Amino acid sequence: MSCPIDSKKLEEICLEAAQPVLKASEYDGDKTAEMNQSVIYAVLNALNKETQSYKWIVSSTLVQKLPEDHPSRGVHAAHAACWNCEKDGMTTIKESGEAIDVVLSIMWISI
Repeated sequence: MSCPIDSKKLEEICLEAAQPVLKASEYDGDKTAEMNQSVIYAVLNALNKETQSYKWIVSSTLVQKLPEDHPSRGVHAAHAACWNCEKDGMTTIKESGEAIDVVLSIMWISI
């Protein structure tokens, strides 16, 4: 099923939630848990304002960008679910900043 929220609106929600992280000029491993939590709750709050007909699950991954002369860092993430494909679904949105990429996975489950 496609997302119950318009894809442009969903991207706006994710970008707005990720902005504080995307503005960072460097990756600070000591702050990643706090940054992830901030992004996740901002997305969840915005989704619940849009519609309360779904349960929402949001996952956030912060990926450190490395200098061009540094070997790239690989990241792999996977998700799986068992649900009603006609009512439930998921999508992934990536936002990029100078020092950090934010990868958000958003799942919806019909109530």
